[in-house]
Amino acid sequence: MGLDEKSIEAVRKWRFAPAQMNGTPVAVEITVTVSFNLGSRAPRDRELFERIQREAPPLPAVSTRVEPCPPLSSGVDQRSSGMSIAVAEVRFEGGLLLPTEDQEEIAASIKQRTYEGTLDEVTSEVLERVKAGWQNRGYFKVDVSGETKALTSSPAGARIELTIHVNEGEQYRLGKITFKNNIVFADSSVLRDLFPLLDGDLFDRDKIGHGLDALRRAYAEAGYINFTSIPDTKFDDENKLADLEINLDEGKQFFICAISIVGSDERVLRDASKDLLFQPGSVYNQRLWELFLLKHASLLYRDRDRNEDLRLDEQAGTVAITFDFRSCPVLVDSR
Repeated sequence: MGLDEKSIEAVRKWRFAPAQMNGTPVAVEITVTVSFNLGSRAPRDRELFERIQREAPPLPAVSTRVEPCPPLSSGVDQRSSGMSIAVAEVRFEGGLLLPTEDQEEIAASIKQRTYEGTLDEVTSEVLERVKAGWQNRGYFKVDVSGETKALTSSPAGARIELTIHVNEGEQYRLGKITFKNNIVFADSSVLRDLFPLLDGDLFDRDKIGHGLDALRRAYAEAGYINFTSIPDTKFDDENKLADLEINLDEGKQFFICAISIVGSDERVLRDASKDLLFQPGSVYNQRLWELFLLKHASLLYRDRDRNEDLRLDEQAGTVAITFDFRSCPVLVDSR
């Protein structure tokens, strides 16, 4: 009824001195409570508020129900049919400008992993990791190719070495990051601060990825579940700069219309329902949803897709949430 908007409007006018730790400003998170009082000076507002309360349909309560596990079903183990492969040696060749210590760091990150799959699959994965290593150091147009040699091989596994040719290309620094079609967060500086990369830093693929993920989470915390972003990189070869323009599709804001918690123990369900940080009628908030799951992690499967279900009504802008706390066995077919 406009109270949220008035609260935000008021709080935006506040000014804070930053919190400090050891004399250095640090980021902190606080909870602000805004109270509204419909006093005698506003009888018309109070009357309107009470009328809306009487006429508005009641919001559904959180539903908890005890259900048995479904009949034992057979699942197919999705483990790779390939063998386990260890990378014993990685050699880079080409007219490389990347410092030797950085090359050694990339090689070490490749060798410390064990890979699953066919020889071709593992080779492709290693080449992609090498490419990412160079891109994280500013060589965004790098091109890699490689040859694989088996050192030892058995039905259970193999040890290989790779000789990788690297065509580095130019090394770029970040010029600027801009945003298009941002309406919810109209102040682009708020979105820019989500990226752990300053203008002038080496263009870093991983840090750009972290920023895009933080962007998605920021919108998800505001209820924009279907938010998407499309980054477009524009290169200035003369100045060795890369500008990033991010086109946003914010989508619709979703409200929670129903919450159900299913389990096999009534006490667990009752206790879990008390820990919910959101209720039907509130804006969907990804962060609060994750905090709830984190608190009850011991009751959940490792495969989170089995623990929660979001059913969206695109037209109404609502989402129904179901949490499944049942410990149901699954017959695994490991063929």
